[in-house]
Amino acid sequence: MTIVKYTTAYPFRLPDTNMLCLFCPNKFEDCAEFRDHMRNEHETFDDKVALRHIRNNEMYQKVDCTELHCRICGEAFARLPSVAAHLNEAHDMKVITDDLGLQEFQFRSESWSCAVCRLKFPSIRALSRHTASHYRNVVCYKCCKSFSTKSDLEKHTQKSHSNVICCDKCKNEFLSREDLSEHRRISMECWKYKCTVCVERFFDYKTKLRHMREKHGTVMSIKCTECPKTFKSTKSHRLHFALKHSGKYICSFCNRSFAEASKLRLHIAQHEEGEENKDGATVPTDEWHVPILG
Repeated sequence: MTIVKYTTAYPFRLPDTNMLCLFCPNKFEDCAEFRDHMRNEHETFDDKVALRHIRNNEMYQKVDCTELHCRICGEAFARLPSVAAHLNEAHDMKVITDDLGLQEFQFRSESWSCAVCRLKFPSIRALSRHTASHYRNVVCYKCCKSFSTKSDLEKHTQKSHSNVICCDKCKNEFLSREDLSEHRRISMECWKYKCTVCVERFFDYKTKLRHMREKHGTVMSIKCTECPKTFKSTKSHRLHFALKHSGKYICSFCNRSFAEASKLRLHIAQHEEGEENKDGATVPTDEWHVPILG
C-alpha cells in the first residue's frame, strides 16, 4: 500500500487494549512508545508484510497518523487525504484517493479522540469501535445495517438472518435459542468473561471481579483520562465519561449532560413546559442538541 510505504502512517492492530506492531511480536500500551519503536526498529520494511492479514483488500487497516510526514521529502501533514494528494502531485504516485483503505487514528494526548470528528472516548477500544463507524460502506440488504468489511457482513448475516443457531465461541449448532442459552450456561469454555491473570472463565462479570479480588488480590481501578477520578467497574467508568466528558447529549438551556438521548428529550420537555407556562410560547424542539455519530 503506497501510503503506508511512503509516509509515517504506522500500521497497527488492536487485538486487546495494546497496539500490536505488524512487523514483529511487540505490543505497546503507550502510543508514543509504539511510534518510537516504528521509527527506530522499522524505518524500512516490506509493506506487504504489514498487510498480509488483510484478505482481498476488504479490510480497513488501522494506522497511527499522529506524526504524519512524507518519507520522501519530510513534509508534515494533518490528515491522510492531504498526504495522499501530496504523493500524487509532488511525487507522481498513483494513490487512489476515493478510498484509501485506512482507518485514521491520532493520539495527541492521554485522551482518546476520534481523528475524523474529534469526539472523545474513555478507552482506545471504544475509540476503535467508533472510528470503524466512519468507514462502514458494506450494507445488509435485509436490515440496512452497515459494516466495514464483507466478512463482518457475513458474520452479521449468519448470526441475525440465518436459521442456523450457533455458539460464537465453539461454533456448535443448536435447534433453538433455549438450547443455546443452556449450552452457554453450563459450558465453561464458552463463558464470556476471562480472568486476566490465570485465564479462568466466568459466566458473569461480577463473579470474575470477585475471583480476581479474592484469588489474586486484584482490585479493578480504571482511571478517567479526562479527570482524576477512578472507578471499580467498566460500566461506571463509561457512564461517568458519557455524562461528564463526551459532550454527546447536552441541554442547551442549562448545559446539563445526559448519557442517553431519550433522557435528554424528557429533560428538555420539562424546560419547554416551563417556558410555555411562563409566556405562552413554546421553545422549538430543535433547540436541544444530539449529534449524529458516524
